[in-house]
Amino acid sequence: MVLHDTKTNIIFSMLQAFLQPTDLIPLDLIYILEVKTGRNLIDCTVKTHSTDLETVIKSFDNKYKEIYLVGHSLGWPSILWADHSNIKSVVLWDPSYQPSKSMSKYLHFEEKLDLYIINWWTEFLISKEMIDEWKLINEDILNFFKKPSRIICAENCSLNKLWKDNMKNIKVDSDLITIPNASHCFDEEWTEDELFEKTLEWFERK
Repeated sequence: MVLHDTKTNIIFSMLQAFLQPTDLIPLDLIYILEVKTGRNLIDCTVKTHSTDLETVIKSFDNKYKEIYLVGHSLGWPSILWADHSNIKSVVLWDPSYQPSKSMSKYLHFEEKLDLYIINWWTEFLISKEMIDEWKLINEDILNFFKKPSRIICAENCSLNKLWKDNMKNIKVDSDLITIPNASHCFDEEWTEDELFEKTLEWFERK
């Protein structure tokens, strides 16, 4: 199951094609949790996604032999804050921390709407609660790792150094992979292929 942010839809489509020769079936949780139920992004928080993720895990628990989770960007706190004790392992794609100072240029609070506007090439409306929870994502969340986890960082993103410094604080089986020449969404040529290969490699471990 893949939990991602609003910019990762293309990656998920490519992942579906990549996994066709395998026994793994990808499920897009953003589609399941938002489109299927009619929920809008402005109605969500990170912990909303965590609660919904628990519901989805329970509903699939008896249907699949093993469940794996992939979280991109803000998808990772949704995984860690959820009860993921029944899943096999986790891969996190360039997981985000607290919004950096450089992020402020993309964020604007609109008082009339009581919402944040994030301008990432396209404008998105985000609740204050989600931004507040985003600000809580620090080293303390590392204590929530429960299952073997691989962190895959983009070389051209500042998160890479942060994760190198924090890997020692993760108390479960884990490792860190860096994809060369990649940015946060892994949309540079060939970077998706290596991203998927390293993801599948972790899931296929005995």
